[in-house]
Amino acid sequence: MFTETRQRLEELEIVSRVSFSLRAARDTKEMLPILLNEIKASVDTDSAAIWLYDFENNELKSKAATGWFNSLPKPNFKPNEGIIGKVYSSGTAHVGANAENDTIINPENAAFFGENGSGIAVPIRTATETIGALAVAIQAPRKVKSHQTRMVTTLAEIAGNAIYRSNLYERSEEQIQRLTTLRELDTAIATSLDLHITLGIVTENLISKMGADAAAVLVFSPDSQMLEYYAATGFENRNILRTPISLGNSLASQILLSRKSMYIKDVKKETGQYPTGPLSAENFTSYYAVPLFSKGATRGILEIYFRAPISLTADWLDFLHTLAGQATIAIDNAQLFENLQKSNQELSLAYDTTLEGWGKALELRDKETQGHTRRVTNLTLELARQIGIPESELLHIRRGTLLHDIGKMGVPDNILRKNGPLTQAEIFEMRKHPQYAYDLLSPITYLRPAIEIAYCHHEWWDGSGYPRGLKGEAIPLSARVFAIVDVWDALSSDRPYRKAWPRKKIINYIKNLSGKQFDPDVIKVFFKMIEGEIKQTDPSHKPHSKPIKNNDQK
Repeated sequence: MFTETRQRLEELEIVSRVSFSLRAARDTKEMLPILLNEIKASVDTDSAAIWLYDFENNELKSKAATGWFNSLPKPNFKPNEGIIGKVYSSGTAHVGANAENDTIINPENAAFFGENGSGIAVPIRTATETIGALAVAIQAPRKVKSHQTRMVTTLAEIAGNAIYRSNLYERSEEQIQRLTTLRELDTAIATSLDLHITLGIVTENLISKMGADAAAVLVFSPDSQMLEYYAATGFENRNILRTPISLGNSLASQILLSRKSMYIKDVKKETGQYPTGPLSAENFTSYYAVPLFSKGATRGILEIYFRAPISLTADWLDFLHTLAGQATIAIDNAQLFENLQKSNQELSLAYDTTLEGWGKALELRDKETQGHTRRVTNLTLELARQIGIPESELLHIRRGTLLHDIGKMGVPDNILRKNGPLTQAEIFEMRKHPQYAYDLLSPITYLRPAIEIAYCHHEWWDGSGYPRGLKGEAIPLSARVFAIVDVWDALSSDRPYRKAWPRKKIINYIKNLSGKQFDPDVIKVFFKMIEGEIKQTDPSHKPHSKPIKNNDQK
């Protein structure tokens, strides 16, 4: 009774010590050596081992071993194979007095132990399942005692719960890291259209969180029909990443044509598929590639390289394909934006070309001097810059200048082309053309910001103009600028009913209308510009120092 009581106390002490040590361990790798040392001490042996079940390979793999178990001919087992496989599958302990005569031991291992080996194997269980097995070997003539069986079984159950908790913690940490990675990618996709930045986050996370030694994302260019490296991390020779890859490359073609992921476990044995040359000098062992497709269209390839063998689990592959999906979204967004910009530029060019055609058509109909529209457009834009109108508004001023007489399309030809003076009724009809311009352009959203010049360039500074009789700064600044340029070009050109005026006469004429027809401040800037006091070709010149007010009535 005394001996049994002492054994129980020793067992409780060991259980307490093991429980404390396992709680302090950070992960399973730290737990297993602690457990083995306590088991060896409690049974007084140097040979012990722990196997954990690998779901992916359906195999019990040796995770920690000492003594004889370090040199087992067959270290791993399938369920129901050998003593370890039987113990795992049945969930019951197995005590063997003589390894050589044990009927369920693996023959290779039986010969290894011979007649000198006896021991015990117990399952490692959690509350719901068996996750592995634990074995202890004792050298003859010693035999396994009942209290040792009880002790090993108790420690195995403690280990099972500790390993289960540790695995849960590790999975939770892994999931948090992966969610953080996806969040970073989502943010990058939402805030940046620079593919190099977004795909760089993908490759960096493949190395830091997925165990890869190198990773790259190749983006397919429809124009060149080549795969170009947009992001790459972990390569020793960066020069190999500067050369685009032709689809004639057997590996790239095979991946894209099959639309399936490719895994090469040992690249040295796959010389027919794996690319040779500079890439082979990186000493990679394994290769994994995922094709990137979106809506049936090729987007690229995600490549991962390993310099040491790796076991690819289902969780690892699931997350890899999630990252590949995010990379595809990033490429899609960037290419969509690029195509949208290109289409927008083409559309804008088409609009502007159409407007220029309208301007030339109006010149022909109104018998304007050839090139009048082009000249007033260039001069108006230069004057607007000198005054300090922002560059963002110059596009609308250009369009407004091209269409400044669009309203004359509504004026009858017999009035527009009349050689003699107009009657009062004809003048009244002619003065409707700014309103016609407004009625024509205002429904067009694209041209609405350019309507000021066509609608208001006949308004006078003193309020005596038409069609609305606006006065002073109530007239849009763009219309005030254009009004001076339009008169200047008209008087500087020959017309069917008169010759061009001399330059000095035009200057005097416009000066006499300062404060009456034209804005005095705009006139000052205009005369400085045409006299060359402001050098148009000098990029260092500053706009007119006195700001000209622009109280545009939209």
